[in-house]
This record gives sequence, C-alpha cells and structure tokens, in this order.
Amino acid sequence: MEFIEIEYNSPRYKEMLELRQQVLRAPLGLDIYTEHLTDEADQWLFGLVADDQLMACLIAKPVDADTAKLRQMAVNPFAQGNGYGAALLKFVEQKLVEKGIRNFTLHARCTASDFYSKAGYSVQSEVFAEVGIPHVAMVKSL
Repeated sequence: MEFIEIEYNSPRYKEMLELRQQVLRAPLGLDIYTEHLTDEADQWLFGLVADDQLMACLIAKPVDADTAKLRQMAVNPFAQGNGYGAALLKFVEQKLVEKGIRNFTLHARCTASDFYSKAGYSVQSEVFAEVGIPHVAMVKSL
C-alpha cells in the first residue's frame, strides 16, 4: 500500500476520474466528465495505491491559509471495508498539517457521516441536498 499525491491531468488523475465516476457519479445518474474540472489543477489530489491500482482517492481544496475543504472521497467498491478510506484520510490530514492546514471542512453524504465522525469530524449543519442526495457539513481542527 502506497500513499501518493496525484498530478492534475496525469495518467493517475485519469484513473482517479474513473474511480470517482464509478463510485460517486454513475450511481446518481451523473457524469463527472460533464463537470467543470479545471479548478482541480489548483487543489491537492491524493490517492492510495495497492498492486499498482488506485484503491482510494481524496481531494483537498484550499479555502484559506489554514483551512481546506475535503471533497470527492472514493474507495474502489472491491476494496471497501479494508480500511483504505480511513488510512487515506489520516494521511491527507497529516500532509495538509505539514502545509499549515489546521482546519478541515467537508460535505458528507449522510450515509458516510458515521465514517467521518469516527475520524473526529463533527456535524455542523442540518441536512441539505447536494447532487440530489442528503448531506451534512462537518468540521475538524487539528
């Protein structure tokens, strides 16, 4: 298992798009390839690789000097339940702390809020709709 930073528009980035499409968009009838993705060039892209295959990915978008919004966490369906998501989340938090980030925000699907709660995130909002499904805003400070 290896943690990596992914370069925008690289072959790994294209693999990341495929994983996000499969896990996050296709089940909702959405297509990631119709979304505006050029902003991701200025965001931090992370992945977890095992057997030369991207098993999990996560994006961190800088908000200000000490805050980042985590987004687009996806784990390969065949690898879910193996701790890859939790391991990647911890790695990303550590890497961002090294960059001076101390505060983390995210919009969690309600079905994933327990996952983030176990990682120390707190719900900060009522339920709201995003991409047509229920989400909550969550935060964590390190």
